[in-house]
Amino acid sequence: MSFSPRMHNIISYAGAIAVYGWFAPSMDLASVLWMLHFGRRALESLLLFDFSQAEVLVADSVQEFVYYWGFAYWISISVSVAPDAAICLAGTVAWAGAEYANYRCHCTLAEQAPKKKKGWPVKELKRGAFLFELLTCPHYFFEVHFKFPSYPDHFE
Repeated sequence: MSFSPRMHNIISYAGAIAVYGWFAPSMDLASVLWMLHFGRRALESLLLFDFSQAEVLVADSVQEFVYYWGFAYWISISVSVAPDAAICLAGTVAWAGAEYANYRCHCTLAEQAPKKKKGWPVKELKRGAFLFELLTCPHYFFEVHFKFPSYPDHFE
């Protein structure tokens, strides 16, 4: 048994949202932002990406499901929001900027047609591709960055 890569990703992200929503003690701002992030990722998997693999093996899927859903559980029981409205606003603005930049990076990657070089598919980015000339993997940079503004009181 196997999953299509698209279904594999959608189950991973939608499952993370469901686990988070089930275990979160309340739906505060950080919770909404966290769930919106994974909702965006599910939509990107559905609408934006073309997958080169035909299938994802069940063992690989289970491993990823445990990772995403376990992480969702851990975050749901440990997230909190700073009581200061200015910090929450600044964090939300930073989160929105990171989400937009991550999405733009994913659009840039989705636009690139894979090319074969010595038997390996290689994506060659056109000159001036969004932030790829400044950072090696800007999509991962913003993937990590989105987490920090969501939990500003952890860094006081």
